Amino acid sequence: MKVVPWSCVALTIGGFLSASSLQAQLTLDPRTYKDIEAELTVQVADRTAERGFGAATFTLTVKGPDTLEVEEPRLDDPAGAWKEERPPSTKVVHDSRATWRQVFRLKQSKKGIETLPDVSVRFRDGPGAEWEEATWVDILKHIRSLQAPPATAEEPLSWLRRWGLLLALAASALLVLLIWLRQRRRLQSGASLPPDQWALREIERIETTLMPPQGEAETYHTQMSYVVRRYLTDLFGLHALQQTTAELLEAVHWIPQATDEHQTLSQKGTEQGPAANWRPKLTAEQLSLVSELFKRCDLAKFARASTSPDECRNAAELARELVRQTRP
Repeated sequence: MKVVPWSCVALTIGGFLSASSLQAQLTLDPRTYKDIEAELTVQVADRTAERGFGAATFTLTVKGPDTLEVEEPRLDDPAGAWKEERPPSTKVVHDSRATWRQVFRLKQSKKGIETLPDVSVRFRDGPGAEWEEATWVDILKHIRSLQAPPATAEEPLSWLRRWGLLLALAASALLVLLIWLRQRRRLQSGASLPPDQWALREIERIETTLMPPQGEAETYHTQMSYVVRRYLTDLFGLHALQQTTAELLEAVHWIPQATDEHQTLSQKGTEQGPAANWRPKLTAEQLSLVSELFKRCDLAKFARASTSPDECRNAAELARELVRQTRP
């Protein structure tokens, strides 16, 4: 006699048998003994009349030659936790092959966490043949893993999650649009002003909103440098926004004095700009203002030098004075 244990379906039932909304079914792969194969199907009921009491159905199937003999299966329930209902077994022969089937209906008699009974059955292919035995223990071991979705599978989005995602995307797009419109209005507003008025307005804004300790000295000087660079770009047609400080200081030295006879702007490293007839050549004092202002801004931006509020105000005053002295 050969005993074949099948430990392929085991688990402590826990809330799974006693829960009212879970259903599980598992059919074991057939095992072959010469010309005979057997399989066990286990189904756990999705609902029971009493909460906390599980129910399950075993279907034991043995297939073999028409001489197949099967003994009465045995259920091993040491704790006496299950009541068994066993209808008569059936045997059907077709084309010299027999199919034997036994159904077990189990109801839990003890409330709480209980494991399912073990199942064993003996069979042979005819009188005088050796009996074979198959045993199933710890029936629900893999039910939980079979019920859980694969680790790589993504849970389909419910309609509520889909709408939530769409609303979040729409809100983000609206926020980006509002920021863009605000920035565009700000740029259009600045473009409508003459360069000197725009520069003075921006210097006042930076002093009001970014002056330490309310703001950071680095941000304060970065924006102050940008305002002056754009002012020089609008006023003289320089490439001040793209140039380094050294390149900018060299370029402002080459701004020519415009005259009525010579209306074109010819400068080293710069392009011709509009209204050349009113562009002044920077004086030594103005060049000193530009050099001192960008020296302060570079120290704050790149060297991260400690800058007091008074020093920040001095930088703003240098920028204002440069605009006052060079405005048309």
